[in-house]
Amino acid sequence: MRTLTCERQLTIDKCADEVWEWLSDIRNVMTANQFHESVDVKEPVTGPGPVIPIMHNVFGRREVRLARVTQYKKYHVAWGERLAEEHGVDSFPHSIFWRIEPIDERRCTLHGAIRGQWARPMGKLIGPYVWNLAIPPVLEADLRDAAYAVGAIKEKPELRLPPEVSPLYRLMGARMVDSTPIEELVAGLP
Repeated sequence: MRTLTCERQLTIDKCADEVWEWLSDIRNVMTANQFHESVDVKEPVTGPGPVIPIMHNVFGRREVRLARVTQYKKYHVAWGERLAEEHGVDSFPHSIFWRIEPIDERRCTLHGAIRGQWARPMGKLIGPYVWNLAIPPVLEADLRDAAYAVGAIKEKPELRLPPEVSPLYRLMGARMVDSTPIEELVAGLP
């Protein structure tokens, strides 16, 4: 499996400490994601280690993923996500980080990144193409959602994905093509 990475940034007219006050609440940062509906946080997160269930809704497919907080320090939060075992094999193991870079007393740059792998067999064929279509606009929308939440922009942005993303995402879950198992079709691919 090929690991893919996407990083985006957004400079906003808010001081880093004000943005950190919002970002440091793990409930906020984990739901500033286009596919995260809710998180189940029992206690405040103050460092790495906690595992937090996140309800996802990806093009109508709902699942719980478990997020292990891997980094938590001033201006930086990161976690890795995996599918909760009761939902089967994880088709998209990935990690996410958010970082705030102060510019001056009034502005900062908010960084977001995702790193992951399409673990489905068709992901070898079309995964990088789907990644390039979907992940950059999703991450940019996540950053704008955070900027909206801290009052740096006035309107909540709408995610706009190319129309082919949803069917291609579903195609990556295909098991057979012309009565041939996908595993046979992609055997030998790098």
